[in-house]
Amino acid sequence: MIKIVIILVILIGLGLLGAKISQDGGSDDILVALDKATRQAISRGEFEVPEGVSYVEQKDCEGTEWIKQKGCSLNGKPMDGTEGSCGPGKEIWILDQTHSSFKPATGGGKCEPEERDCNVECPKPCEGDTWKNSGKCIRREYDIRGNMKEVVLDGTEGKCGEGITQFNLDTTAPDYKPAVGKGSCPMTKGGACNVPCPKPEPPVCNSYGGWIENTGLGCVINEGSSIKVNCGQQGVKQSYKIATNPKVCAELIKWETCTGKPCPIDCVGSWSGWSAPKSDEPCGVQPYKEKTYSVTTQAQHGGQVCGYTHGDTRKQNSGSPLTCCELRDDWAKVGNCKADGTQILSRTYKENKPGGCDDSQKTKLVPCCKPTSDWRDVSPCNQYTGKKDQKRDTINCGGDESDAANRTINCTYVGEWEKVGVCENSKQKYKRTVHHSNETRTEERPCCSPGEWTDFICKSNNNSHSSNRGDLVQSRSIVGCPADTPFKKTIPNGCNYRGCKIALRAHWCWDGGPEWEFTKNERNLHRHGAGDTVSSYKMAGENCSASVYSGTSYSGMQWNNRHTVKNKNWSNRQCFNMNGPDNSISSMSLTSYPTVLGTWQGPNTSDD
Repeated sequence: MIKIVIILVILIGLGLLGAKISQDGGSDDILVALDKATRQAISRGEFEVPEGVSYVEQKDCEGTEWIKQKGCSLNGKPMDGTEGSCGPGKEIWILDQTHSSFKPATGGGKCEPEERDCNVECPKPCEGDTWKNSGKCIRREYDIRGNMKEVVLDGTEGKCGEGITQFNLDTTAPDYKPAVGKGSCPMTKGGACNVPCPKPEPPVCNSYGGWIENTGLGCVINEGSSIKVNCGQQGVKQSYKIATNPKVCAELIKWETCTGKPCPIDCVGSWSGWSAPKSDEPCGVQPYKEKTYSVTTQAQHGGQVCGYTHGDTRKQNSGSPLTCCELRDDWAKVGNCKADGTQILSRTYKENKPGGCDDSQKTKLVPCCKPTSDWRDVSPCNQYTGKKDQKRDTINCGGDESDAANRTINCTYVGEWEKVGVCENSKQKYKRTVHHSNETRTEERPCCSPGEWTDFICKSNNNSHSSNRGDLVQSRSIVGCPADTPFKKTIPNGCNYRGCKIALRAHWCWDGGPEWEFTKNERNLHRHGAGDTVSSYKMAGENCSASVYSGTSYSGMQWNNRHTVKNKNWSNRQCFNMNGPDNSISSMSLTSYPTVLGTWQGPNTSDD
């Protein structure tokens, strides 16, 4: 029965505490801190933590490095090493929370400071009575404002008479012992000295140390009273001189205004509010909150001290531990699909400490669709659509990725030229099918449309001298026709043409003497019986030109006699005189020119 009651109490406590922590931390699980009795019950198997409830192990803070929080004190009052504030005492130490070894408390654990023994040395004055003379005799002179001037007495005029010499404590002497703590140690003292003057001079007031405050009397209410003023009140204080010869000093005592010792000021301090949850580890440990004690006014002049020193902290658990790995976005591809058909995926994350995320949380390797060959045509370019089908080899491609292995793309198609209509005006229209190309779709070409034969020329032939017939040459246009299409033809004896003839005479044309007839060129007239003396010649023909020469082979002419004749028959031949400086000739040339009948219709050639 007792166990049942205990478990009920534990359950109620878990529920209340879990609800409280859930409100603070916002976690789905209920985090609870268990007391010792509950933990023992769990370890004995008498109680199981309900589902959805997680408990935090109760553990005190840990660490290896300590720092001093409070100096040596006695009964809570700091010791300053003066009389009554020295000797054995206690000082407070806390774990250094900034050190790497520090682990905060969890599950309601504590983080208690540590009290350690300490000792503050009590004051003790130094010891020693061995003094060294500085070797200088000095007179201290003061003006009306109290300013002091030291005059070294060297025995000259104005620098002689009574003075003070300084003795320095010999810290190297065997009888010297240094002060302990805040013990006093006078290092100098004065003594009287006298330096003779070269001639008598009136004595001068000389003091050992100028004005000295009468600390024994202190600040009193008036000059005739020994009653000290209260703290912070105005009063007077006495100062005096210690002169080597008081009789020659005008003033040895003076009073000045003063203020009593400061009034006690009590310490003023307060705790801050709790901080937001924080953690000494970036993640995975119980966070905590803390508050800090701040002293705004320090205790002075014997005032009441604060119960805490400036900077004291208090901590307690708060919130839920921060996860060490925060995963952000979904998986994303890194680079391209590799040759083996695998793909690296990664996602953004935040590590709240180094190594907070496992490698498997950062990246992973998955299958991917990888082409293993180039695209190859599996159909020709379609003349109607301008498209063709292609295929390539792949790894791990299927389902929605099936198009990775097959595709239809645009292709360039240029069909054969086809005639449109018939040849008109020596031009033929053509068309062709073109897809995805800048090639022309239509054009015009010259086409073979030969014209009618027309007469071009009538020229001499071998029969022209006897039959008066010549060869007729005809032509026609052949635009757009093949190169071997005839554009010219000759009709033998197809036209009227008088062949050219020439008759040479030894004498003048009207002499009626003998003649020698020729129908072609002659290089040697002698062989025909013609002498070298020719006075004239007669010529007839359709379109003739004749020249006679003094030299053979028509070269090296001494003179030249050229004439032409047209449309003359032999019965009506024309006579020409030589009209040269002499009548000697050796050769002649006779040319028959064709008669033009019409314009040339065919293409231009060299033999037109």
